[in-house]
Amino acid sequence: MKIYFCIILAVLVSSCTHYVLNDAGYIRPPKSQKFSYKKKSASLNFALIDTNSIYYSSNGYFYKNDKGSKLSDKYIRFYGDGRFKLQGLKKSPPELADINNPDVGVVGYYITQGNTVKMQIYTDIDAGSIQLEYGYIDENGTLIVMHDNPRVDFNIGYNEKKIRRLIDKSPFSPEIYKKTPINGLTYLAPNW
Repeated sequence: MKIYFCIILAVLVSSCTHYVLNDAGYIRPPKSQKFSYKKKSASLNFALIDTNSIYYSSNGYFYKNDKGSKLSDKYIRFYGDGRFKLQGLKKSPPELADINNPDVGVVGYYITQGNTVKMQIYTDIDAGSIQLEYGYIDENGTLIVMHDNPRVDFNIGYNEKKIRRLIDKSPFSPEIYKKTPINGLTYLAPNW
């Protein structure tokens, strides 16, 4: 009887997630997941996003006025077909093998509108869901991303001017990703 109960419990618990783990242990969306940005990737501004570099964030802080709230280092690699991967780092700088490996990192799709970059990230929140992150590319080629999720606190349709204003008003530090050229960057087709 205990064995049947454990089997039924395991089936019920495992059926509550809407994501899969790849062989590297990272979350991937199910094949049926719909990304609205996927359809819009044909209109990407390739002069804005450098797909031959990574965007690297280090020494960031959660709150603007609290240097004790350090964020872990991470990078974003953008692909030319509208996909990207975001990878948190245990040690810095990122390793070339991980940067080139599409199986490593959290994944999603992005679009560009003017200087803004809007990202849909697939996470394990709510047993698998799409989260939004908005940012802009400044005059130095640096990606500045709002720390707040626009879906939670704000309306969804806004531009670089509004993103800048919301970052200025927020108690949270924006996430700053510096464009970093990488020697040995190779392209393996993303598999999500």
